[in-house]
Amino acid sequence: MSVMKCFKASALLSIFLFSCSSQSKISPETNTFVDYMTAKNNEEKDPATACAQFIALSNQEKFILRDVAYIHAAKNCLNTPQSIDWSRAVPSWLDTDKKRLYFETLDSDTKKALYAKDNTSLFRTPDRIAFYQKALQSKELTKPERTSLQSALYSLSPRFMDKPKESDYLKIAKDFRSVRLFPRAYEYLNKIIGGAHFSKEEKMAALKDFFYTHKLNRLKDKSGYLHATKKWANYLHDKDLQNPILMTLYYEAQINLVRVLWTEQGPTEALSALTKLEKTINKRHSPFDIHWLRGRIFEEQKKPSEALSELEKAAQSETPNWREKEKILWSLAWSYFKNKNYKSAIEHLDTMINSTEVSAYARFKYQYWKAEAFQRQSLETEAKATWGSLTLDDPYGYYGLLAHHQLDKPLITLTTGTFTQPVVLSSDDIEIFNALVKVGELDFAQKLLNEKLTSKSELAKMSADDICAIFQRLAQVNSYSTVFYYFTQLTPEMQRDVFLKIPSVLFPKPFYDLVSKAAQEATIEPELVYSIMRQESAFNPMARSPMDAFGLLQVLPEVASRMAKKHNVPYTTYEDLYKPEINIPIGSYLLRNQSNAFDNKFVLMVASYNASAGAVRNWYKRYDGDDLMFIEDIPYEETKTYVKLITRNLVLYKKLLYGDEFRAFPRHILEL
Repeated sequence: MSVMKCFKASALLSIFLFSCSSQSKISPETNTFVDYMTAKNNEEKDPATACAQFIALSNQEKFILRDVAYIHAAKNCLNTPQSIDWSRAVPSWLDTDKKRLYFETLDSDTKKALYAKDNTSLFRTPDRIAFYQKALQSKELTKPERTSLQSALYSLSPRFMDKPKESDYLKIAKDFRSVRLFPRAYEYLNKIIGGAHFSKEEKMAALKDFFYTHKLNRLKDKSGYLHATKKWANYLHDKDLQNPILMTLYYEAQINLVRVLWTEQGPTEALSALTKLEKTINKRHSPFDIHWLRGRIFEEQKKPSEALSELEKAAQSETPNWREKEKILWSLAWSYFKNKNYKSAIEHLDTMINSTEVSAYARFKYQYWKAEAFQRQSLETEAKATWGSLTLDDPYGYYGLLAHHQLDKPLITLTTGTFTQPVVLSSDDIEIFNALVKVGELDFAQKLLNEKLTSKSELAKMSADDICAIFQRLAQVNSYSTVFYYFTQLTPEMQRDVFLKIPSVLFPKPFYDLVSKAAQEATIEPELVYSIMRQESAFNPMARSPMDAFGLLQVLPEVASRMAKKHNVPYTTYEDLYKPEINIPIGSYLLRNQSNAFDNKFVLMVASYNASAGAVRNWYKRYDGDDLMFIEDIPYEETKTYVKLITRNLVLYKKLLYGDEFRAFPRHILEL
């Protein structure tokens, strides 16, 4: 048990004892809870005593936490002569804990490995790998057991195959990439790329993975990243393109090349690659992305008529799905807007607004800029009506907040109410939950709640007040990622209703002491740290991104190493970034560093936290005085969305902090 856990157990015990001493009569129930806390306090210093105490508590039929006491008994009795009845049934939300503890009683590596193989959900992937490897070293394995465990190990982590087949090479490379052993990943990918027995399709798959592996390692090897990009794009020859499958793979690789060239080397190289691609495909593939990218590059070069022409060609081209079509229609509407052809812009915006396939978030964007188009035609009534609808439909979103500013309308008042028992929890569930919170068993309380929210269908049965009640309880036990996940499953209308009832649950402040200290030392606002943390990890310390950013503030290991050395933060390996006490200071110093690099300009700092500083500086060259349009023109869709969401987060955190003193949208934070 950690010092902090020990302190909490002691503190809770003191509270119970104080409560008892202040009453003339002590109820049997209070006595039992005191006994429970006493047993918890003994777990670290005297497990044998804790074992006996928890066994006694687990056998008290009227004790509300008897099943949790049984789990504690099993844990503390593992290394004592006292035995546990492993056949005893427990509620399903405790079954995983019981199975993990039973695993500890197994007396051989073989039994443990076979148990882990049959109960895969109980163990982390690295742990299962270790169990299988250890067992496979035993000479006592039967042949079927060895075959079974080898199969499980190779399936989980093919890099450990003794004699891999050529068909396994790509899986092995991906496995090495997952553990950041990039040279080994390159080794197996090159075996495919240079191998005589692999098809062109297989080699293109390997080249694609070669590119993505270099992309993860690009901070250390930028030249290798560019080489990998070109190698993938230029592998196939014209004679290969007679095959429709290879043509599709070629087109994907070439479009990726254009994007990388545009970012890393500028528009001239990108345009040259597009011209070559257009000639090569020769009507054998829809050129929608060629025209779209060329139009976007012409916009960057401030060639409005050429950009508009290319985007119109893109809109007339065949697209594989609505998502691609919407991307093109938006770019075309945006080009009309920037060319001051506001009527045509509104026409294309309306097409998307009226589509049933458009997301609520995208529809709010189109409505906002439709209102801007009205205003720039001096159609004030239409503009105000559109912005007014946005303040009602999207009261807490980026565009809804901007609409409040445009109408000079005070931001909504944020207050959080208290809600009664949600329908998915029985009276017994509530009683157990409250008892768990009372004794500081937040992990068990999370498990109880999570089991009750196992599907979207459960949410559909609940009213806004019911959802608020369950979300409040999830927040009470620090299960914020669960709150955010289920919030995204709600309809836009229900999301709005729930937000207005429990804003502080959806914008919480966990790790408060760590954040306050780190923000003070880095001389940034705590609200900024929370705004970034909410978006990066949903307050999950164990978060890891596809781009290998880690922890609460999603820091890259290479960046963490530099920041840690500069600011004397203890950091050794990327796994340290899972620790809040290391991740939060490093991330806070990184935010300060980015802010300094961009003269405290909020938009540029936030964009650089998500993308590279070099990319942001290139984008800033296009700035022509309209900051909202600059944000909308950020080329990376992820970064553009990120800037908007962090803006929203910061405004709402400030609103929750300052209340009615914070009345207006802080338009100055977006100024460039």
